[in-house]
Amino acid sequence: MKLKLMIIGLLGLGLSGAPAFAADVPAQTPAQTPAQPARPGTVNYVEGTAYLDGQPLNSNQAGNTAVEAGQEFSTAKGRAEILLTPGVFLRLDDDSTIKMISPDLTLTQVELEKGRAGIEVDEIHDQNHLQVIDAGVTTRLNKNGYYEFDANNPTAMVFKGEAHTQVAEGKWRKIKGDHELLLTG
Repeated sequence: MKLKLMIIGLLGLGLSGAPAFAADVPAQTPAQTPAQPARPGTVNYVEGTAYLDGQPLNSNQAGNTAVEAGQEFSTAKGRAEILLTPGVFLRLDDDSTIKMISPDLTLTQVELEKGRAGIEVDEIHDQNHLQVIDAGVTTRLNKNGYYEFDANNPTAMVFKGEAHTQVAEGKWRKIKGDHELLLTG
């Protein structure tokens, strides 16, 4: 019993001394420019070859570069992640291209022109209107979940969540989790 109390006491002293030790350590300065606050369209991650409007991007530019309305973002042999809104991440596969239609918080629209993209929706609010255009067909992402789109074989896949695809002017078709829909314009 005495041994347990002694060990607990020593651990307590060790933990209480840690903050004092940490205060003596000089602050580290980052080697690169700190990232700007995240905003819709921010490129979070680049692996391999990626381009913004035909200009090469590298991994050091992640966090400091945003895809603006009308710009194209593409990968060759590489992958990338773009913040669409807080809690919503678009991930591009190899040899894929998206065009940012609208990077606004209330209406976020991207068009998948080539390749494959996955979208992870961790947080969505009623005022967020997330839309993906693939093969001329608009799909709204309505709930938290994971979605994939394939422009080479125009398909919307809902692994978890719920989406609505526009089938005609003013008419939408629901896609539930664990379902996919062939997109035809």
